[in-house]
Amino acid sequence: MLRRMHEGLWEREQELAALQDSLTALSAGNGRLMVIEGPAGVGKSQLLRTARRQAEARSMTTLAARGMELERGVPFGLARQLFVPHLLRATHDERARLLTGPAALAGSLLGDSPTTGPEAGMGEGQAGALVEGLYWLAVNLARAAVSDSGQPGLLLVVDDAQWADRSSLRFLVQAVGQLAEVTLGVLLAIRTGEPDTPTDLLGRLRSHPGSVRLRPAALSERAVAEIVKAQGFPAAEAEFCQACAHVTGGNPFLLEELLTVLRADGIAPTAAAAHRVGELVPDSVLDAVVISLGRLPEPASRLASAVAVLDEAALPVAAELAGLAIGAAEDAADALTEAHLLNAGEPLSIVHPLIAAAVLADLPERARARAHRQAARLLAAHGAEVGRVAVHLLKTRPAGDPWASATLRAAGRECLIHSENRSAVRLLRRAMEEPPPPELRAATLVELAHAEAADNSPQAVNRLVEALDSAQDPRQHAEAYNQLARLLFFKGDFAQAAEAAERGLSELAPGDPMASQLLSAQLTAATFDTRLRPEVTDRLAPYLPPARAGKPPSDPLICAHLCARMAIQGDPASLVLPVTEGAFARHPLVDGSAHGVVLAFPIVALVMIDELQLASAALDRALRSERAQNSLILLTVAHHWRSVVDFRSGELVDAQAHGQRALASMGSEDWDLYGPWIDANLAMIALERGDIEGARAVLGPSPAAGVDPIGHCLQLESHGRLAVAGGDAQLALEHFTAAGRALDAMGLRSSGFISWRSGAAQAAARLGELGLAAELGQQELDLALHTGVPRAVGITLRTQALTAGAQERIAWLTESCDVLQKSASRLELARSQLELGASLRSSGQRTAARAPLRQALDIASRAGAEPLVQQIREELAAAGGRPRRTSLTGLDALTPTERRIAQLAAADRSNVQIAHDLYVTSKTVEWHLGNVFRKLRVTNRSELAAAVRAG
Repeated sequence: MLRRMHEGLWEREQELAALQDSLTALSAGNGRLMVIEGPAGVGKSQLLRTARRQAEARSMTTLAARGMELERGVPFGLARQLFVPHLLRATHDERARLLTGPAALAGSLLGDSPTTGPEAGMGEGQAGALVEGLYWLAVNLARAAVSDSGQPGLLLVVDDAQWADRSSLRFLVQAVGQLAEVTLGVLLAIRTGEPDTPTDLLGRLRSHPGSVRLRPAALSERAVAEIVKAQGFPAAEAEFCQACAHVTGGNPFLLEELLTVLRADGIAPTAAAAHRVGELVPDSVLDAVVISLGRLPEPASRLASAVAVLDEAALPVAAELAGLAIGAAEDAADALTEAHLLNAGEPLSIVHPLIAAAVLADLPERARARAHRQAARLLAAHGAEVGRVAVHLLKTRPAGDPWASATLRAAGRECLIHSENRSAVRLLRRAMEEPPPPELRAATLVELAHAEAADNSPQAVNRLVEALDSAQDPRQHAEAYNQLARLLFFKGDFAQAAEAAERGLSELAPGDPMASQLLSAQLTAATFDTRLRPEVTDRLAPYLPPARAGKPPSDPLICAHLCARMAIQGDPASLVLPVTEGAFARHPLVDGSAHGVVLAFPIVALVMIDELQLASAALDRALRSERAQNSLILLTVAHHWRSVVDFRSGELVDAQAHGQRALASMGSEDWDLYGPWIDANLAMIALERGDIEGARAVLGPSPAAGVDPIGHCLQLESHGRLAVAGGDAQLALEHFTAAGRALDAMGLRSSGFISWRSGAAQAAARLGELGLAAELGQQELDLALHTGVPRAVGITLRTQALTAGAQERIAWLTESCDVLQKSASRLELARSQLELGASLRSSGQRTAARAPLRQALDIASRAGAEPLVQQIREELAAAGGRPRRTSLTGLDALTPTERRIAQLAAADRSNVQIAHDLYVTSKTVEWHLGNVFRKLRVTNRSELAAAVRAG
């Protein structure tokens, strides 16, 4: 006889063993993803319940949720199911700890703070921020599980994941992407064969490396015979059992329901009765279940229909929908549970979606629609979320109900905020069908146009025209175009964004303050599309002469674009700085509706004129702002530029941390325009730290041109630096000159942004093309001297030395060092000091060479620029100096990352706080601290703090 492993499970030994092994691995601190997939009724849910009980027996923190077909368009609905019950049970202090650091991004979603109102074009940013916050909440919960029980592990259990909303699936994708770093288990059940399944996100979960994929098979005839005999037919004959196996296809759920019907009808389990079983099909089995429901008291049938309509609900809501008093509803629920049609406990739910579908199919179409409209009203009255209310209205017929239209519209806006664009389109189209009151028609149409544009629907433009026909106010037209321009920009459709802004400008009266917003939207789009630049940048031309005369415009938005334009055209830093200050006159975000994208323009200007401290202060203000808590786009922009600033300042550890944070914030499902910028910057940092393979991995095989020409130029520059590091001067020259041609075509002349001429001159000199190197160096020097930026001038003076004679070379390099002493770009100073020391040594001035070399070594060592450190050490040794030896213990033995973590730990920052500061996981911090303790020969944090202070 077959062994029944657990209640309700037959022939599942392999699956149960795999789940047990995964839970054991999770207990040992190793993250796991487990996926159970198969058709409806194969036993996935029972395997999930068993695994959940086993995890709880190990004292693991276990959170569970179930995807519901009716609510698959409700943003973050499944995530709320997972986390909200746990947070509601937590004390105030526990909740505060769980929502600390980046986890606070999820606070508004989970009821911790008011939800930010919708802003045009911001869905991608806010949705990404919530995904990020949920991930860090899971990290905090996993850590809390270890602290509370001593048993590692947080297990997230999701049934019917094929019906999960896309926002929650994005969170799960991000969570499983970090399983190597977090003691987190994710257990999913996915029903196969369902239409409209989000195959892209589920596919990423299914194909995750190292995932455990289980596909329970249909039961064998032998197992079916054993179950038949165990379920009330001990004397069942072989033909009867074979008929049961044939009808159900070995599906455990259908088999259980078939046996229930056969028992209720008193069918004898004989060979003669086998033909009656064989005449049934799965649909008729479910129909028979509904018939058996009809045999129950009438209140039970009404309650079952109400629960099927609601999907799941608290008993009072289901009772009211069924028209039952509470007492009668309780009796009906007990009867349904006894008949195995309703799950025990609350919220009330039908035991299986197949039965729920059969119950609903038994309701006439119009009666179903009326029940859904009534359900919507009831849920709203009981405080349900607007998305859950609206999905019921989608099942109704238009009735000219203003409340229904407003509810559908509010749910559509919520979906748009959270990037559930297709659901937003469906809801807003249905809101228009209701229809809305005449005074709200135009506004609803504009929101529908936004949703359709976000969903790449060709109807978006026509919808906007329809909206504009409905609203006769020119300023309302302009506002609609402004919002559409923002949305199209974040979608990457720059040409249409600029066109929308242009149409909005044409609607405004002269002097309207909204004009600067529309102009800003137009200029922002033009920055990323070279075809737009000549026509659109003419709009800045009237502002340039006054700005160059020391009279910048008063509007911060205009100043933001103007200072960047002046900087890239090579205007003197003394003229650019006042315009940059004007951009920051009101707030570092400059344009609050642009999620930090406009902030980047004055930051670029500050970086190009080498005002790195001012740029750093502005970025810190942006990162500390409340808006940063709701916009992943702002986090991406601010962290990227903070990484660039730190890189230029020689703070390579912090530059790496901010760059990685920008990369993580960007997300694969959200706004990814900065991808090439971030990759290029991270590659430059890797090269500076000696990680050639890391730089190559970030950049990929070749700098492919994308929609963003500036990002392409940055990638070309990084590929050029990579080729230099790899010793391929010819390839480096090709990359640098390709970047130069593209930059010249865009009118980007300043050497402060991409110093491609210096890179090309260095490559040309290595190839022996000294004439080309001298020509490029002179061009760069002329541009740099005009701007007066110390960093640019210092680099170009060093470049001039490439083709100079010995004494002239020393003069060029001495001047380069003098100029760079005034710059915040410390590594550029170290490079010039290295070249000066090498030139002095080559000319026989060994003693004079040691001072600049020792200064260079100190700068490069502190920065962690290992290749530069090695070059300086070799040159210092050749000059007769004594290079510092690499220590195995003490502060000098710490890597830059270890030193940073040691300083934070000594400042009484917890591991979680350090992880949040550096955007790594607690496990990574623990690993680094282990190395720190060993190298410093300390055993606790008090000794660590003393060692850091002593150093």
